[in-house]
Amino acid sequence: MQLPADDATTLALWYHLNSGVWSNIEAYLEASHELQHKVVADPEPIALAPDERPSVLAGLIEARRSTRRYAAQPMPFTQASRILHAAYGVTGLRRHTPSFASWGRSVPSAGGLYPLEFYAATSAVESIADGVYHYNPIDARLERLAGTGLLEVRQVIFYPEFVEHANLLLVIAAVFERTLIKYGPRGYRYVLLEAGHAAQNVCLGAVESGLAAVCLGGFDDGAMNRAVGLDGRQEAAVYCLAVGLAATD
Repeated sequence: MQLPADDATTLALWYHLNSGVWSNIEAYLEASHELQHKVVADPEPIALAPDERPSVLAGLIEARRSTRRYAAQPMPFTQASRILHAAYGVTGLRRHTPSFASWGRSVPSAGGLYPLEFYAATSAVESIADGVYHYNPIDARLERLAGTGLLEVRQVIFYPEFVEHANLLLVIAAVFERTLIKYGPRGYRYVLLEAGHAAQNVCLGAVESGLAAVCLGGFDDGAMNRAVGLDGRQEAAVYCLAVGLAATD
C-alpha cells in the first residue's frame, strides 16, 4: 500500500485500523505476575523519601483498583454526572494572551484541540432511562442515541462478564482529524495520551465516590463503533471503562 506523501493522516489511520482485534490466548495463559522493571547499575542509588503528609490525591491513587465484579445496585445520577465531568468536563476559560482565550477541560490536550468524544451506556442510573448517551461537555448534558442499548455495547467487550451490573460503560472515541490536522501522524500519539488522561480521571473519580472502575482495551473495534454509531474512520472508539459499585461477596 502506498501512502500519499502529502497526506499526513493516512499513516495514523492505517496503524489504527491494523491494530484492531488480536487474539493471543497463549500470552494470557503464560503471563507472569513478576514485576518487570529496569535497573541501572548505579553504585550509589538514592532512596526516595516517603511522603508522610496527608493528601487526598495520594489516598485516591493508593485506593484505586481494577474491579471486574460489580454489585447490582443503582447509581445516583449525581455520581454519574461527577464522573463524566472528571473525565472531560469544561473547567473554565483559559486566557492565553489579552486577545486570545479558550475553554479548558479536565485533561491536557495537545494544542487545546480536544479530539475525544464520550459515550455512556447506562444501567440503573437513577433519574434516567437505561440506554446509550453522548456526553456533551460544553452544555453539560447527556444526549440519547436512538436505536442502541447497553447490551449491544457490553456484548462487544471480549469478557462481558467483567462488566456485568456496572452502571456506566464509558466508550471513549476520537475524532482523529481534530488533532492530526495540526500535528500529522504524531497527533495519533497525542490522541491516545489524552484518552489515558481522561481514563485515569474516571478511575480516581470513581474511588472518590465510593465506586470502582476497570479500564478495558479488549473490545471488537468494528462492533463497538457500530454499537454507538461511529464510522470507524473519522471517529472511532479507542478505549472503554466500566464504573459501578464493587461486589463484596
